[in-house]
Amino acid sequence: MQMPGLFLFRWVAVLIALASASAQAATVDAWPTLREAFFTGKTIREDAAPILLEISATAENPALVPVTISATQAGIKRLWLLVDGNPVPMTATLHLLRDIPDFEFRTRIRLEKSTRVRVVAEDAQGQFSMTSVEVKTPGGGCGGGLDGDEARLRAEAGRIRIRHEAVAPSSAQSSAAGRWVFMIKHPMRTGFERTTQGYYAKPWYIRQVEIAQGDQPLLQAELGVGISADPWFTLPALPNLPLAMQVIALDNESNVYRQQYPVTPTTGD
Repeated sequence: MQMPGLFLFRWVAVLIALASASAQAATVDAWPTLREAFFTGKTIREDAAPILLEISATAENPALVPVTISATQAGIKRLWLLVDGNPVPMTATLHLLRDIPDFEFRTRIRLEKSTRVRVVAEDAQGQFSMTSVEVKTPGGGCGGGLDGDEARLRAEAGRIRIRHEAVAPSSAQSSAAGRWVFMIKHPMRTGFERTTQGYYAKPWYIRQVEIAQGDQPLLQAELGVGISADPWFTLPALPNLPLAMQVIALDNESNVYRQQYPVTPTTGD
């Protein structure tokens, strides 16, 4: 599955802007528009969802908002993370390539304004469900200005750091095999930042990540510009597989970043 085209994103952004123009201070709830744009013809339950979405009800730093998505049942096949009030609402699509016990995915997102943040899940039987949380924020997380050394920024882009963390047995949301934590150095430019000359910079972001433990693919993630700079993720480690992770990341300029780490369990880097 590929991310929808730029035309669709712009169409959705215009509809959301029109819907919220008369009440800018209110929380944006664009579910009817998003449902029609991305899930046409699908029956989606909006209660008893097999997923939990954890995010603070107030986000003081709209450029770095922690989010945790966890499954309350086995058999989740695909997850979509959407932010109603962002210029590009589709923030990430997660394809689970194995049934991961106690699945938990953490990352950080941007918020342009007070909004509903939602997750849609598809299970192995093709059933869809959705859960959402209202988040208040001063906004502006998708824009701002650009600064820094562009040459150094591009030289450092794509550096991947990975570690394995042991998890206390009392943790109900984590695998007994611990969890993987990794970060990709990248500015994740949205296309809404202004340069010092006053024009908008072109979008530049990681658009796809493939993750495997040992030789077993775990996850393919399609990312949008709503993911914060220097994307950071966690995933449960699977038992009975080597403690090694392979990561391949692709950005929208067709740069490919790869890293493979044999890892000894440790609580540090």
